[in-house]
Amino acid sequence: MVKFESGYFDRENRKYIINNMTPTRPLVNFIWSEEFMMTLDHFGCGSSFGKVAYSTRRPLIGGEGARLIYVKDRKSGDYFCANGLYTAKPHDFHESHIVPGGQTVIGEEMGIRVSFSLTAPMKGYAELWKVEIENRSDAERELSVYAHACLQADYSGHRSYTCADWNEALGGVLYSHEIYPEPGVTFYEHGHLYFGSSYPVNSYTTSQDKFKGLYRTFAEPVAMEWDALPNNGSSYNDCNTTAVEQRVTLFSGEKKVIYYVAGMAKSPEEACNAARDYLKEGLFEQTMEQRTAIARETEKVFMLESGNEYMDDLVNTWLKNQVDLGKTWARVYGCGFRDVMQDVAAFGSMDPPMARKKILLCLSHQFPNGNTIRMFEPMMRVDYRDGAAWIPETVSVYLNESGDLDFLNVECPYFECDESGTVLDHLRRGMTFLTTVVGEHGLCLWGAGDWNDSTNAAGLRGRGESVWLSIAAVKALKTFAKILNQANLDEEAQKWLAEAEKLTEKINAYGWDRDHYIHGYNDDRKKVGAYESAGAKFYLNMQSWAVLADIATGEAGHKLMDRVEEELKCAYGYVQCAPSYTKGDITIGRTTYFLPGCVENGAVYNHGVTFKIAADCHLGRGDLAYATIRSIMADNPELYHCGVEPYAVTNMYIGPENIYCPKFAPCSWITGTAGWMYRCITEYLLGVQAQFDGLKLVPCIPAELDGTKISRIYRGATYQITIHKGSGKMLVDGQEMDGNIVPIFPAGTTHTVEVWC
Repeated sequence: MVKFESGYFDRENRKYIINNMTPTRPLVNFIWSEEFMMTLDHFGCGSSFGKVAYSTRRPLIGGEGARLIYVKDRKSGDYFCANGLYTAKPHDFHESHIVPGGQTVIGEEMGIRVSFSLTAPMKGYAELWKVEIENRSDAERELSVYAHACLQADYSGHRSYTCADWNEALGGVLYSHEIYPEPGVTFYEHGHLYFGSSYPVNSYTTSQDKFKGLYRTFAEPVAMEWDALPNNGSSYNDCNTTAVEQRVTLFSGEKKVIYYVAGMAKSPEEACNAARDYLKEGLFEQTMEQRTAIARETEKVFMLESGNEYMDDLVNTWLKNQVDLGKTWARVYGCGFRDVMQDVAAFGSMDPPMARKKILLCLSHQFPNGNTIRMFEPMMRVDYRDGAAWIPETVSVYLNESGDLDFLNVECPYFECDESGTVLDHLRRGMTFLTTVVGEHGLCLWGAGDWNDSTNAAGLRGRGESVWLSIAAVKALKTFAKILNQANLDEEAQKWLAEAEKLTEKINAYGWDRDHYIHGYNDDRKKVGAYESAGAKFYLNMQSWAVLADIATGEAGHKLMDRVEEELKCAYGYVQCAPSYTKGDITIGRTTYFLPGCVENGAVYNHGVTFKIAADCHLGRGDLAYATIRSIMADNPELYHCGVEPYAVTNMYIGPENIYCPKFAPCSWITGTAGWMYRCITEYLLGVQAQFDGLKLVPCIPAELDGTKISRIYRGATYQITIHKGSGKMLVDGQEMDGNIVPIFPAGTTHTVEVWC
């Protein structure tokens, strides 16, 4: 069993158990549907919001003390906060259990154990809570149970619109915030928030001052000193709070379950109906069963047994869970075009119909000129230029997984105009944009940024050119040509391959500096990422992508990646650039103002590291690829105190040039690393690649993974694959086959495959 600073995996139940409730930093979890999002720390506190309209998010819960459960012994007056740790004295028992789609925080003191479970319905805007109270003492106990939630009623910022009070029809507390629709003020139809319970409420309050106390903390709320809450409504509150008190008598060994719901609605009537539905007996359990069933079905698509238990757990359960978040909510703070596209490329094998839907959603945010919006939900109209480069790969993944070539003829609108075009037309316009909007060196114009969001000033005046974007364009063009070949448009495919060749010549002529590819030229025509640069003389992504785009092939590719090993490797991965910038440069962007080792300025930026893993595999360097995977996984001893959640991969580790907190992992979950890590392991290292005409097997595993077993569902058939080290051959159902592509078999059938590499 692999143990981490914070806890360990319960593999059988697909659960991560946090038994150190004071880790290096609070651990993060997310629970989501297509419409609703909950963020939680390992105590269960956090925030939530609903997508109530296009690009519009309405907050529900947030702030300090957002989700708290207290228990008070009515005879002694002793109390504790069951899920939070607000005092120096630890609970007698305190754990947090993380599962896909849910979380349970368990706290025990005074002989009373409380299990606080949270999830969200698959549809609607609500949080579902389940609180189980167990008397583990030898005596009967008379208890007051308090549920506390901070509801975000004042969305307009004007408290004069808000009132809150008990609502008899609801059997709970109702907040109303109906505003005058002034210009510049966001109006939400969902102006009502509610908090209801399945168990009779003895008393309540709608004011945090009346619960916590104006000059108190949540460690010792003033309400614990009272016999009951004051049953007060409120208006013009600084902080809206719902707290309800319920009285429970438990015999020794007895348990009681109370359900709660917090939600948003368009009217009081809708709030009452929704609360009634969400509090129906068994609904919480049905929701968790449904979420578990969906997760299990997703898992079945690719199941790994490699001997590396942690890597197996990540691939089989946790990376899939994180990629699901990405394809639904991208980076949570906003849905970026490139972000959703990359996550859909990773999720495509798990749910092709969903991938189809998400691709069309993204393409509807492409401008008629072929460029795309940087981010939607909410809108970010900054002129980034890399969106089109991600389209061919994601479309190709969908076509290879589904065989749905008719998808290329599906009509999809362009963004904010009356024009529409087929998917194929969207691809053409994207490739046209990349090949025609170029600078004086014939390289793609940088605009406000490429993949590197923080090199955001190099091309603002319309002259800066990005070498990385040019390399990515070459890769995109070659993938687009494959799609055209699949559609029997071979002549057009040759045209775009010729464009790729022309662009490759420009990259090699103007993007090369002695032994590596530079980042680009800024508006002043100065090189970025070259030996003459003041900082960041050597970048990671340009080298990896030159290999992935087949610009640097064979010995040249090996030499290039050998330089990466020499310049960028550290004990816990590979830094994004070296050396870090130490002085701001307004002609390059905010990356130069970041402290050394932070984010794109010298961090181990794992999204970029996964590109490096893919490049190593592309060159057949399986040992290096696997070593790189191991270096950034949370079980690397160097990262024991980094703070990362072992059930999620992190965006970055602070780099070794940072003198304050090297190795720290501040940005988990919200990253394209998850999707690329999943693909790096399954498609590149293990080499199981869906093609339009079959399942291609090109593993390049190290000796340590000899005998790896995989179950892969492709086009409805199940392929039971075993990978051996040795001379290359392949057996399918016991028969040796030429080549490396396993044919498409009828859905519902199972086939054994053995491959030697």
